[in-house]
Amino acid sequence: METNMQQILRKKITQILFTFFIVASMVLLQANTGVANAVSNNANATDNIPNAKAFTVTKKVAGSSEEVLAGEYDTFMKCVDNMDINDATSLYTVYVNKDTVIPATEGMHLRSNNKIRLTSGKGGPYKLTRKGPKELMGVGEGAEITVDNITLDGAHESECLSALTGGKITIGKGAIIQNFSDVENFDGPALYVNGGTLTIEDGAVIRNNTSRNQGGVIQSRQGSTLNIKGGLFENNSSTTFGGGAIASFGQLTITGGTFKGNKVPNNKVGGAIWIGKTNPATIENARFEENEASTGGAIYSSQELTIKNTTFSKNQAKWGGAICSEKKLTISKSIFDANSAKSAGGALYLNKNNGGADISESQFTNNVATSGGGAIYTYKEDNNDPTKDTEAYKNISTDENTLFKGNRAISGKYTAPENYADYTQLLFSGDSDAAQTSNPRKSLLNNNDINYKNPYLYVNFVDGDKIHATRKVEKGKAIDTDALADQSMPDEPSKDGYTFKGWNTSKDGDGEYFTGNTIVTGDKTVFAIYEKKSVPTPTPDPNPNPNPPAPNPDPTPNPPTPTPDPEPNPPTPELKPQPKKHIGMIPKTGESASFAGLLTAIGFSIAGLAILLKKKMMEENK
Repeated sequence: METNMQQILRKKITQILFTFFIVASMVLLQANTGVANAVSNNANATDNIPNAKAFTVTKKVAGSSEEVLAGEYDTFMKCVDNMDINDATSLYTVYVNKDTVIPATEGMHLRSNNKIRLTSGKGGPYKLTRKGPKELMGVGEGAEITVDNITLDGAHESECLSALTGGKITIGKGAIIQNFSDVENFDGPALYVNGGTLTIEDGAVIRNNTSRNQGGVIQSRQGSTLNIKGGLFENNSSTTFGGGAIASFGQLTITGGTFKGNKVPNNKVGGAIWIGKTNPATIENARFEENEASTGGAIYSSQELTIKNTTFSKNQAKWGGAICSEKKLTISKSIFDANSAKSAGGALYLNKNNGGADISESQFTNNVATSGGGAIYTYKEDNNDPTKDTEAYKNISTDENTLFKGNRAISGKYTAPENYADYTQLLFSGDSDAAQTSNPRKSLLNNNDINYKNPYLYVNFVDGDKIHATRKVEKGKAIDTDALADQSMPDEPSKDGYTFKGWNTSKDGDGEYFTGNTIVTGDKTVFAIYEKKSVPTPTPDPNPNPNPPAPNPDPTPNPPTPTPDPEPNPPTPELKPQPKKHIGMIPKTGESASFAGLLTAIGFSIAGLAILLKKKMMEENK
């Protein structure tokens, strides 16, 4: 007969088997569901195996979130062929399932009325290479293509995409456009826009493209729109015309992105961007670094240009290390650092066709030019002293929050003109070089900051920490012998207790002394040197006869008798009972006996309970 314990064991085994059966069923059901989902989502289920189709196309009807398999193909041409050209609302997604080469023998499409997305399938991102003197495809009226999470490679022999009238191209996150070139008898470089719209999103990379046309990688014609929201443009070049990365003759708006290492050859303009004459442009939150051109190392602009929150660093050119502009520049909250020009305008070159600049809250630091304008060169210059042209330098305005520091013209720094204070629009921050106390004429018109070459040389005579006098002199002449009759050596300064020795080229007098006959070959600062006067020693009187008055001793004091102090009689304090403190109370003898009895009672209770439990278990097992 089955015991009670055996019955309990049998029930436990049954419960375990039942639970195992339920879990196994759920696992199998989940696996079957995953297989079904993988089949229904064929577009994203192709593994990167040699026999897989290169392309999978899905279709998503407008208003639906479901992708329906449209087909699998071996060629990109067939992918586009099988799209319904009359379906302008559905989204066709072309998944590239493995690294694929489109051969030179394969044709190309100019598509209308379709919305297309080109991306990598499962296991990507992959590379799609276009071979031969053709482009990947073009879009026209009512058509648009978005590229993301895939590398498009031109093998240095093909073009990429074109957007004609009404067509739209978007280069999105994870897209890489590389190694494309221009094709003979085709318009434009890698990305060509004529009446359409091109948008570059943040996260895109456009690199190593070349062109013999305007724009190393992008050419945007009149009537076109170019929006750059981010991305990296690196090492692109135009070998014949301007715009190492971009040539824009339509509407250009930049709100982000980095332009690095783009270039054009000698005598060409705009190392990164060439802006044409048709439309004004705006650039914000961007960075231009190490771009190179003959004119406008980063940007050449033939139209009005607004720049905000943008950094220009280490760009170089012959004229305008960072920017050359023929129209008005509006610059705010931007940085120009370490740009260089082999001729003029280390950072900015304002060209003769109404070039000007309104600058606020910006920084010009460590820019260098060989000839003039270490930071800024303007064609509206006047090298007379005082200046005579009332329009000179009036095309530039800078505010009191703009820093000019460490800029340099290799041809030399010059003293500002006598009427420098008339240029009230040329302001600068207190940390600027022009604001230092050692500068007698605090002005940006010093050739290091803005181009100005004074025809005269200046000698500053410094007494202590102040300018005592300033004299101008003809180059290679001396103050006392040149033709400037109104210029002569200043009056000698004075100092209490000292004798003036002369003017010296060193503050401590260890340099060369300067006189009215010293030949001056460059601006110079000399310092007043003093010698302390000797103090005569007084001769003592050989027969002194002092007769001091006899001292008058103080009278004997007679203090009053003090009244004795009263004896203290403090009140007797009233004694109050103090509360008892119970610190570590020790039980008395009787308390110890009661505690032992309590422990004994508890012990008997536990023993009795154990006996009852054992008895009950024995009865159940009979």
